[in-house]
Amino acid sequence: MRRDRGRDDARSGRPARGEVRAIVERLRELKSSRPPAPIREPSEDLDSEARIAALEQRIQHLEHALEGLQDAVDRQNVLQDDRIAELRRRTEPVEMARALSEDARKRGF
Repeated sequence: MRRDRGRDDARSGRPARGEVRAIVERLRELKSSRPPAPIREPSEDLDSEARIAALEQRIQHLEHALEGLQDAVDRQNVLQDDRIAELRRRTEPVEMARALSEDARKRGF
């Protein structure tokens, strides 16, 4: 019996592989279609301390974004580990025998 992967992914909260590929492709298109950022000369009205402060804010923002991404990846790894552990538990010989016996009783065999 073939299972609908898209439906399983939707139930687990993950996008289907095709959706991920489409998103990645769209991001690549956007990146390649965007003109390169112009090289700006340092503005004379911004002194070096203000530029450094602006850069520090950008770095802080990127660090927070990276931490969020790391947390998301960690949560996903924990979920996958839990799913794998559950599958291993359900496919142990004792558990398989119990499930088959229960199924046989339900079907009247």
